Amino acid sequence: QLQTLTRKGPFESHLFGEAFWQLRILDVRQCVASVKAHESIAFTLKLTDPLSELLPADAPWHGCGGSYVVRLGPESEAEPGDDKALPTLEATVNDFTRFWMGSASAAVLAGLHSFKGHGELIEALDAAVALPSPFPDWDY
Repeated sequence: QLQTLTRKGPFESHLFGEAFWQLRILDVRQCVASVKAHESIAFTLKLTDPLSELLPADAPWHGCGGSYVVRLGPESEAEPGDDKALPTLEATVNDFTRFWMGSASAAVLAGLHSFKGHGELIEALDAAVALPSPFPDWDY
């Protein structure tokens, strides 16, 4: 993406940015099922998807926002629902993707972004899912 900061002046400058890759969860159930957590933990995930607002009403897919009951462990799963007995994590799909990929811990996301949960839940998430930092040249 090229953005012109000044135009036709004596100090004209441009800003250029490029991303090698971009990741975003599209299917919460399938992505969570791929997680092999070190410890077992269950929580309700209230996921917001900013993309939903941009999709036409007749689109076949409306984003992946909603409430899910998530169980992480040796076998993980996410099912649509809301269990009031479980702790709740509120997140955007963007921040949940960052956590899921290992590019940011739950503690970092809780301090900087729309990743909200009780302190004990945030600590438990980091203990259960400890991933190495992702790199663009990983072979999946």
